Amino acid sequence: MTGFPPISAMCLTYGRPHLLEEAIHSFLIQDYPGPKELVVLNDFADQTLVCDHAEVRIINTSMRFPSVGEKRNACATLAKHDLLFVWDDDDIYLPWRISLSIQRMKADQGYYKSPKAWILSDGQLDGPSINLYHGASCFTRELFEQAGCYPHIGSGQDWGLEDRIRQLIPIDKDDDTLTPQELYYLYRWQGTGSYHLSAFGRDDEQAITGNQKVAEFVEGQVREGKVHTGMVRLQPAWKSDYLALVRSTVPQPATHRIVEVVGTRPQELAELEASASVVRVVEPNPVIETVVSQPQRQNSAAKHVATSGGLPLVSCVMPTYGRPDYVAESIAMFLAQDYPAKELIILNDCPGQKLLGDFPDVRIFNSEARWPTLGEKRNAAIELARGQYIAVWDDDDIYFPWRLSHSMRRIHELNTPLYCPADYWAYWGSEDLHENQAQLNWIYHPLVVFEKSLCQEVGGYPAQTLSEDTVFFRKVLAHLGIEWPRDPISRHDRVMIMRAKSKYAHTSISGGTGGPDIRPGEIEMIPGPI
Repeated sequence: MTGFPPISAMCLTYGRPHLLEEAIHSFLIQDYPGPKELVVLNDFADQTLVCDHAEVRIINTSMRFPSVGEKRNACATLAKHDLLFVWDDDDIYLPWRISLSIQRMKADQGYYKSPKAWILSDGQLDGPSINLYHGASCFTRELFEQAGCYPHIGSGQDWGLEDRIRQLIPIDKDDDTLTPQELYYLYRWQGTGSYHLSAFGRDDEQAITGNQKVAEFVEGQVREGKVHTGMVRLQPAWKSDYLALVRSTVPQPATHRIVEVVGTRPQELAELEASASVVRVVEPNPVIETVVSQPQRQNSAAKHVATSGGLPLVSCVMPTYGRPDYVAESIAMFLAQDYPAKELIILNDCPGQKLLGDFPDVRIFNSEARWPTLGEKRNAAIELARGQYIAVWDDDDIYFPWRLSHSMRRIHELNTPLYCPADYWAYWGSEDLHENQAQLNWIYHPLVVFEKSLCQEVGGYPAQTLSEDTVFFRKVLAHLGIEWPRDPISRHDRVMIMRAKSKYAHTSISGGTGGPDIRPGEIEMIPGPI
């Protein structure tokens, strides 16, 4: 399947918020850059669940669904989008689950699932194992409706739907070719502190249904004080470092690639394979490739298992003028960031040109009047920011998904209000990426993350267009009494490729080839491939 279709993940829950929080976190750290939502359907009448995240929609109902099949069908009906992902509340999904599924889904089938998964039991990882694993599946609404939706039963409704789908696409329904490094699903069995519907057996074999047994189990946990009633404000987080657990089980490759696509834009975004730190290009595409033989880069999502509510908000500020296609790419790169507490501020002052789009944590401001200088425009964008930290986010550069999480981790470790990595990649039009150093008198500004309060304390950027960044940061350094921070960074951890060779002219360096795209009218932002 090509592009970044919007997806809805369907999550049923009943009386186990401690597991639901982990399932929500698994969704929030997905590296998929397209529009997505998680629909959580809760029919435990004694509990009202609340989650403060734009991509998570919780529906609380006081009426218990007669069966899990009917509850799944209701959740599918509530979903906004037509590509549906099953997202079980008691299992763990690794960050590449959605992006890998989209890439591997055959458009003529409208279905994808790997029948292989890890088994997580009492904190121990086993497998890979092959089974139905319906919780790892995704399908189009059209296929779902052609299959007649879920049967109105409890345990076994997943088998029922998949059997109907198998009759519609009998050949190669499941993908059993994934390597252990690519597996995205951890099926939890023992040690959850909660129930397993399948362990209660099929409803037609007994007088007491699985639904009733689940209700009795949860009622017992309420009496014991293990499950709270009333309003429950969810704090999404993993309780364990599941990525590290998987990586300790699977041998990891030692060679990694960083790939940038140039020339004709491909129909699919290069896939970031977290297990191998590879950006892989869907052929045929001209590529620029740097092979880095280094120990594996630990995925940033594994370093940040805390909830977004417990992390400081980072506001990425992006002034732009006459580069609408690059803005769409930048939105895709922002949405792919694995740091959950983030927002993107886009300030466009191209008169007559209105950038449009509705994306999670992205705010677009269009101005009919131009700012006199770039420095004043940067200050205006920062004024709009809500975050404690500001990340410079240039519209023409390429940021990897770990850019924010790496920077915020180093800010915490170094206890500094200002962070800039020492090195980055640069593309100048040749077949190889160039090594560049972030120096105060050269290109460094697109890499910087700093406390928003510093802008207020030193009076913001000066009212000038050239060197406004260096003047500002010299004031910051003098205010803090420190030297320019150049944090050493390994080649495979680098967070940016500077797009020196560009279709648009640069403000401060050569390499750009053309003028701005200032055509008037409304332009819909469609986050797309780089």
